Formats: sequence, C-alpha cells, structure tokens
Amino acid sequence: MTGWDAGATNFGQSGKFLLYIGILAIVFFAIPSINVKRFNMAWAALLVAWSFRNYLVLSACAMGECPQKQWALYACIILSFGILIMTFLPKLKTK
Repeated sequence: MTGWDAGATNFGQSGKFLLYIGILAIVFFAIPSINVKRFNMAWAALLVAWSFRNYLVLSACAMGECPQKQWALYACIILSFGILIMTFLPKLKTK
C-alpha cells in the first residue's frame, strides 16, 4: 500500500491529491500578490492537514495487519510543515 495505490482498500489515491496541493502551493509562492500570499497560508494549512490525514489513515492497523511505516510518510508531514512556515515569511516589496 502506497500513497499512489492503496491496494484493495477504499482510501483512493491520496498521494496524488497531496502532490497537486503541493504544486499549487509552490506556484503561489511565485505570484507577487499579497492576496495570493494570504491564500497560500490557508492552502498550506490544507496541505499540512491532508498530510496528517494520510499519516493517520495509511499507518493505521486494519484487521490485525499493521503496515510498515516508511520514511516518505514522515517526510510528507515534515515538508508540509516547512511549506506552511515558508508561507509566513513572504518577500514582498511594499510601497
């Protein structure tokens, strides 16, 4: 079971959604508008929440079988928090 293919479970492909949110957050960093920067804070919070959801869902034991936690599961959470912290430190020229 991975984030790209959850096998026989009904978890879907949560890794793809995480990838789309992450790519959009990175694109929002490149747009020099204060409103986009503010929206990116909420977007990054969604990224952290979805990463934490993936951690809980994909690492939970089901029917007596516990999946082995890999480094990428932890890396998603750490990188998501890094992106959230970066949204609080934008570089904008003020008038």
